[in-house]
Formats: sequence, C-alpha cells, structure tokens
Amino acid sequence: ELDSQSLGDSVNTLYDEYLPSLTADGSYLLFVSRRPGSTGGYSSMQQDYTEDFFFSERRADGSWGTVGNLGAPVNTAGNEGAASLSEDGRTLFFTACNLPGGLGNCDLYFSVREGDEWSEPQNMGPAVNSKSWDSQPCLGPRGDVLYFASGRRGGKGQADIWYSRRVDGRWTAAKNLGEPINTAGQEDSPFLHADGQTLYFSSDQHL
Repeated sequence: ELDSQSLGDSVNTLYDEYLPSLTADGSYLLFVSRRPGSTGGYSSMQQDYTEDFFFSERRADGSWGTVGNLGAPVNTAGNEGAASLSEDGRTLFFTACNLPGGLGNCDLYFSVREGDEWSEPQNMGPAVNSKSWDSQPCLGPRGDVLYFASGRRGGKGQADIWYSRRVDGRWTAAKNLGEPINTAGQEDSPFLHADGQTLYFSSDQHL
C-alpha cells in the first residue's frame, strides 16, 4: 500500500499546485501553480492567477527547498502548463496557449537549460503541432519519443494520444497511437514508465 505524504509548506500553498514533473534522480521538481507572484498576475477573465511553472530542489535531508518561479523566457503573461522534463532535467517540453506564432490554441514547445538559465522556448512546429489543441507532453525515458494529447482531426475520438519520434535530431510527423489505446471517447494525460514499456493514461471509455 502506498503511503501518501504532503510535500509540505515549502511547496504547497492555499492556491492550486498540479501537473508535477520530476528529474530521474528525484532532485528537481517542476510543477504548475496559480498563485500570487505568477508572471501574468491575476486574470479578471479567468477569475484566478495565471498558470506559471514553479520549481523546488530537494535538500540533503530529503525535504524540499523554497519554491522559485521559473521566470522568463518560459513563463509569460499567458498560461503555461503540462510539462515533461528530460531525465537529466536539461530539456523541458511544455504546453503554452495563445502565444504569437502558435499553430493552434495550445501548442507544444521546448526549452533547454544551460546552467541556471532556460533558452527561449521554441514551438515544435507543424510536424508535431496542429491547428487544434495539443497538450500534455510526455517524453520517453530515452528521450527519443514524445507522447502527447491532441484534439486534432484524424483521430479516433474527441481527443487521442499521439506520438512523435526524434530521428537524426528532428521530430517526425506525429502519428496517432491507434487502437486499443485510443477510442471514440477522450484519451489524454499519457505517462510512460521508466521501463519504456508501460503507458499510463486517462480515458472515459476504458473500463
């Protein structure tokens, strides 16, 4: 039986914290929060603070350090969320919505960390993104396949799980994962286990 434990007051607040991503060694935690100090501040349209990435690093005693805002250029005045970190914590794949130059209402982007600085995010382009909703990336343990959820045409249902492979440094055209994973309903939130063989996901059709 699993023992659930709160990460404590250094990470959690009275506001929303969700969509965590962890490096393979468990030392660096990235998550989304709607809290004071977000880059976009309070949105009267959303009646909430905008979504930003925040991070915390594990201390030597196993506790989590004070949370920091990931800041620019990754965080913007808009909403950022649903991230996937490479195992070494140096490459970040994430979702951002309604950015200038985006292909759809929400697209997948990536940024690379050098030292403590993150590079300017790059849109993953038309091979991966569509004119529809693309979100919830999950990078495979070897870093050569990216799973994500999309509401684009050509799927099996309302939203499906799609994937793209990195070949010679480029991401190939996204493909639908197909049956039996995808159904006429909604499949999203893919997570590939470190064994590279076990895929967890959400569905409103599978029993």
